[in-house]
Amino acid sequence: GTYTTDFYRQLHLALHDDLALRRLEHELPAVSHPLLPSVPPAEHRRRVADGWAELDRLERISRNARPTLLVRSAPTPAPDLSLPYN
Repeated sequence: GTYTTDFYRQLHLALHDDLALRRLEHELPAVSHPLLPSVPPAEHRRRVADGWAELDRLERISRNARPTLLVRSAPTPAPDLSLPYN
């Protein structure tokens, strides 16, 4: 990938923690993650902010020197919807 594994792990945790906080704030059922223990709302907000700050820090130092390159193929033409078999 473009970034190292540590960056993607932090992205995963930051997204899950942010989603859990938003669900909490909107009084929706909690969705737990095994690496993110339940904490009081104020601490949860701090943890989410800290998680995004850590991701920002990692973004600056975690670029792979040789990222995975994607090979693009020619686009597939759209089907002709005017034909009778559709």
